[in-house]
Parts: sequence; structure tokens; C-alpha cells
Amino acid sequence: DKYGQKMSKSKGNVIWARDLMSKYGADVTRLYLASKAAPWETLPVNPDEFSGIRNILTVLWNSVRFADMYMRLDNYDPGSHSIDEVLPKAKSEDKWMLSRYFSRLSRIMQYLDEFRIHEAAREWVSLVVDDVSHGYIRLIRRRVWVEGSDDDKLVVYTVLYNVLKGIIVIGSVFVPFITEYLYKAFVRGGLESVHLAPMPEIRRDLINTKLEKAYDAIFEAFSLTAAIRNNLGIKLRWPLSDMQVKVKDPEITETIRELLDQLSFLSNVKQVKLTGELQCSNDYVKAEGVLVDVCLNKVINEDLYHEAMAREIIRRIQVMRSKANLDLEERIKVYITADDEVKKTIERMRNMIESEVRGTILFNEPSKPILTMDWDIEDKRIKVS
Repeated sequence: DKYGQKMSKSKGNVIWARDLMSKYGADVTRLYLASKAAPWETLPVNPDEFSGIRNILTVLWNSVRFADMYMRLDNYDPGSHSIDEVLPKAKSEDKWMLSRYFSRLSRIMQYLDEFRIHEAAREWVSLVVDDVSHGYIRLIRRRVWVEGSDDDKLVVYTVLYNVLKGIIVIGSVFVPFITEYLYKAFVRGGLESVHLAPMPEIRRDLINTKLEKAYDAIFEAFSLTAAIRNNLGIKLRWPLSDMQVKVKDPEITETIRELLDQLSFLSNVKQVKLTGELQCSNDYVKAEGVLVDVCLNKVINEDLYHEAMAREIIRRIQVMRSKANLDLEERIKVYITADDEVKKTIERMRNMIESEVRGTILFNEPSKPILTMDWDIEDKRIKVS
């Protein structure tokens, strides 16, 4: 059991498999048992940890749903495009995603061959959660939000489709039921069952360890800035002016220099500067990591404030779009009642707000609104229809 005691009917600490599967599902139970410990080690079963495994499968589901929604919106046909075809136009994050996918795939196959099932399962989980959901999808959202179809979207869709298809096939080893459903729902022109599909081929020519390490440093720097923001109570939606980054491995410094726009986007910071030594005045907060150290400017000036308020307004409108069950491509009229300071923000940031919400902002009262809601944003009362 979770306390390290052998399960026994007389002790009353037995956890029945049927009870776990009835409550959490067979896939959650199976992935927990596969990833928790090595096959030859004692396995302490803690039901409190099962919800975390279920969250992993929710991340997989949402990642596939995200891809499927945008691909169908743009009528993307995966059978008409290959990785080799789009590679010449691929950006750094596309090449990183392919490299990380194939390097993890290589390790998963090796671990399975050696019966290190727990390590194979953990690699698969990291691929789903860290690399695809928290990494690649976060980076490419701004590329798929652009209206219309273009070559850049084609690259994103081709990379994401092939990676998710591979993840579903590999994942069938660990979670056979959800992957069977996702395979039939998402993989176009696939076989009758995911369990008849061959394992993906490993493209070692697309593995770039230096690029992977550079992105590890980028994501660590982002994580450090997120921790600083959390401690200061500054939301990620609120832009900040600048940050300094010290890279500890000189071999990846130049590669990271080419990726600073990615870090700027992830951290929502206007300017990122690489430096040999951090210069942190009272306006900055420092955080140290394994691959990088960072200093983040915590001061929010007037321009940053207006942009931050605009992002808060955008978020509320997007929530309302969702509540009204509007499709992505549908355009809207947004009626806002607020004080003069909020109206000043909207006028200054009008283009940004209208572009993000796919609508037109008006200040008069609507005659027959689809939906009206009142919001409190940073001590400001705003009515939105």
C-alpha cells in the first residue's frame, strides 16, 4: 500500500483492481502501474495519485482536440503532405519538436526492448505533457490563429499531425482504450485499429541534441520568470519590459541567441538580453536555474498597464464567445460600458483587441445582445455584451 505495507485481507489494506478501474478507468490504472515503478521492484499503490494520471490523459485529449479543430477549420489534408516536404520552410520550434519526438521515440523503443517499461511510460508522458502540450502547442498558437491558409500553417499542421499520430500509436502500449478512440477520430486514412498500426520509424537525421538542449534552457528560463511572477502576483498576461539571461553552457549560447524571440513570447517580456553577468538593480528580481539564471524587470509603466488591461478584456470576451457557442471564424460586435480609464485603454489598444476577439468594439448599448456579463478587472467594473 502507499505506506509500504504488504497488502493483506487481514490488515484491511487491500486495493482491488476492479474498484480502481471502476472509479478511474482501465487506462488510468494501467498507465499508473506501468509508470510508477520498475517491473522488478515493489510497487506501492497510492489511489491519491490516480487523479494526476487522469490529468495526463486529459492533456493528451485536449492536444488532439486542439489540432483536429484547427486542421478541420483550414481543411488540412494530412495525406497530401509529408515531413520532408515541409522541412525547408520549418521554423526552429518545428525542428525542435521533430527532434524531441524522434529522440524520445528512440529511447522508448530501447526501454521497451530492455523491459524497462516504467522508463518507456515516463518518456511517453513527458512527450505528451512537456513537449507537445506545454511546449510546441504553446509556441505555435500564434501561428495557427492567423486567418486563412498559408505555408506556415501547413508546416505546423504537418509536424503536429505526424507527432500526435506517433504519440497515439506509441501510447497504445500503455493506454489502449483512449488511443484506440483518438486513432479512429483523428488519424485520417488509418488502419482498422491503432493496435494494427506499426510503430513509427525513427528519423535519426532529424535529431539535433544541441537544439534540444537550447530549448530546454529556453523553457527553464520561462519557468523561472513564471515563478518570479507568481511570487510578485503579476499574471503572465501582463507584459513586462525586459529581462536578462545568463546561459551557463557556452556551447548553446549562440543557438539560444537565435531563439530569444521565443523566450520573449513565452515570458511575455518586450526585450530579452543575453549577458555574461547579470546586472540586477532594485527594479529586477533574480532567479537561478540549472541551465540559466535570469533577472526580470518587475516595473509596470503606463504603456504596459494599458496592454495588460487590454489582455484582461480580451480574455473575458473570449470566455463569452465560448459561452455563446460561437465558431472560431464568426465575427462579433462587442458593446462595452466602463469608466473613462478603461475606455482610454480600449481606444489605445483597439486594433489589438478587435483582432484577437474577431470583432468590433462599440461603447453604446446593444438592442438585442446574445449575452451580457459584468466583470471585475483590477478593481474596475466592466459590462460587456
